[in-house]
Amino acid sequence: MGVISDFLECYSKEKTIKTYRTSIKRYLEFLFNDGLELRKKARNDFKIYESIAERYLNEQRGFGRDLVRFASWLAKKMFRQKRHQYT
Repeated sequence: MGVISDFLECYSKEKTIKTYRTSIKRYLEFLFNDGLELRKKARNDFKIYESIAERYLNEQRGFGRDLVRFASWLAKKMFRQKRHQYT
């Protein structure tokens, strides 16, 4: 089992697990700049995300900075999608 699975085991509701799992995947895809390629490779193999998460947690990174960058990217992405809906 990996770090993501260990985290998700803390939750019992399937919807919560699915939401967190998807969010973690998007976060890792954002950080490693190969989201679509990563999604294609890992389509049926969640172990790829587990491996990337393990690598991420063992790197010397600015975790807070990464989270702020992701939140900013997500806000811009959501804004573009909302704007597109109304045009």
